[in-house]
Amino acid sequence: MRKILPFDYQQRANSRLFIYFGAANYLADVYLNGTKVGRHEGGFTPFNFEITNLVHEKDNTLIVKVDNKRSE
Repeated sequence: MRKILPFDYQQRANSRLFIYFGAANYLADVYLNGTKVGRHEGGFTPFNFEITNLVHEKDNTLIVKVDNKRSE
């Protein structure tokens, strides 16, 4: 499934911003505004990435690519 919903964010002074995921099975690549934020491997653990320096005030795009193929 692919759905693009741009979002806006008003940054607060002297604060950091993280994106949090409860879990993603199994391999997840996360992109914000065309920049790879990070990769997580593991199906049942929460993970997060700091996005403080990547988020814009308007028209942010978040892409999460999840691969659940089993491998040895």
